Amino acid sequence: MTTTRVQAEALATFVRLIRKDWDHPGIVHAIGRCQREPLSEIAVALIRLAENGQAKTPALLPEPGRHWKRAALDDTPAGPNTRNLDLCPDHGNPRRDCLDCRRETGPDLTPEQIRANAAALRTQIAQSGRERVARLAAQRKAQTGDLA
Repeated sequence: MTTTRVQAEALATFVRLIRKDWDHPGIVHAIGRCQREPLSEIAVALIRLAENGQAKTPALLPEPGRHWKRAALDDTPAGPNTRNLDLCPDHGNPRRDCLDCRRETGPDLTPEQIRANAAALRTQIAQSGRERVARLAAQRKAQTGDLA
C-alpha cells in the first residue's frame, strides 16, 4: 500500500509539531520508504519514533523496531497521559464543574453555615446517643427483671 505525497506531507507537518529538530523533507522521505504498511500504521509508528528522545532522525522509521509494535496492555507509555488531566478521576466530567462531585459533597457553604450545620449535627448525635443509652438501659432492666 503506497502513501501519497499529500498524505506524507500532512503527516510530516504533524510530526514536526512533536519533533521540531527533525526536518520536514527528511520526515517525508522516511514515510515514502515505508512501502507495505498502511498509512494508519505508519502514522502510529512515526509518532512513537518521534516520542523516542534517542531517535535523532526519522530515517529509522522504515527499519524494524519497537515503534512498529502494536501497543500491548503492559506497554509503558512514552510519557504521562495528559489527555484526562482536566477530567474528574472519579466521574470523568470536567474537573472544575463535576456535577456528580457537587452532589456528593453538597453545595459551597460559608463558614457560618458550616458552624451551624456542625452544631446541629452534634446535637443530633448527642440526642441519638442519649436515646440509645436509654433504650439499652431499658433492655438491661427488662432482662434483669425477668431473672429475678
